[in-house]
Amino acid sequence: MKYMFSLLFIVGSVSLVKSQDLVYQPVNPAFGGDSFNYQWLKSSADAQNPYSDPDGQQGGFGARQSDIQNLSSSLNRQLLSQLTSQLTGNAFGENGLEPGSYTFAGLNVDIVPTNAGLSITVIDTNTGESTNIIVPFY
Repeated sequence: MKYMFSLLFIVGSVSLVKSQDLVYQPVNPAFGGDSFNYQWLKSSADAQNPYSDPDGQQGGFGARQSDIQNLSSSLNRQLLSQLTSQLTGNAFGENGLEPGSYTFAGLNVDIVPTNAGLSITVIDTNTGESTNIIVPFY
């Protein structure tokens, strides 16, 4: 009788228990999770990251430069551009680039007219590196 009562109790309680299907819901938005989780995941990852980007504070790629730094880099670019223009004007004369071979401080410059335009080949005599530039005719 004792066993019968225990068995009846177990069978009766099993019928009262309800279940549902387990459904996987990803957390990461990259894998289909809720997009509102992105900020939480990002801040959690940043908090756990022991490394810091030294270029981030020094004005590296992607960092915002101050107005003084922008002015300085702009002036440097303009001065270098004027210097380059003046040197090439002195080297090539008033007519500009003319076919031939030129040597500048370890660089050999070969200028050859082609069907596509003026082909300029620059060879670094120290390293052997070279580049080819085509200037189209107008």
